[in-house]
Amino acid sequence: MSIFTYGFRVNKIFKNENETAFFTPSEIVSAIVNLLDAKKSLTRDEYFFVSVVFETYRQIKRKLLLSKCGFIGLCNEIIAHLDLIAPYYKFCGDSRMRIMMLEEDEKYEYRQRAKAILKQKAIFKEEWMNLHQEFLEMFHSYT
Repeated sequence: MSIFTYGFRVNKIFKNENETAFFTPSEIVSAIVNLLDAKKSLTRDEYFFVSVVFETYRQIKRKLLLSKCGFIGLCNEIIAHLDLIAPYYKFCGDSRMRIMMLEEDEKYEYRQRAKAILKQKAIFKEEWMNLHQEFLEMFHSYT
């Protein structure tokens, strides 16, 4: 599916709470991450792990039928993985997201814990997923 149909589907579900549309994690991660910005603004290690998360989701081509709520939930799940590694606002491709800078001090402890897990090459393993869930609930759940 093209970026044009992606935008059409996003608009469709955002205009009507009862609408649904098919999305793949691959197209969502491609729309919410700017790897060129990531390469320019992150450290080498941060960029490497952001790329790992990006490529992991890019490999998932399974179509998911999502409502607005489901779509936002999946976006937040992906963003939480990325933001746990490095400040998401730096590579999201949307300068309006710089408001997220206000939370950076609160995220420091989580990112330190994440770095320890990443050093162990344990991304997406149980310890990472537990930390991700805690981080998601703290910073990326808006329900």
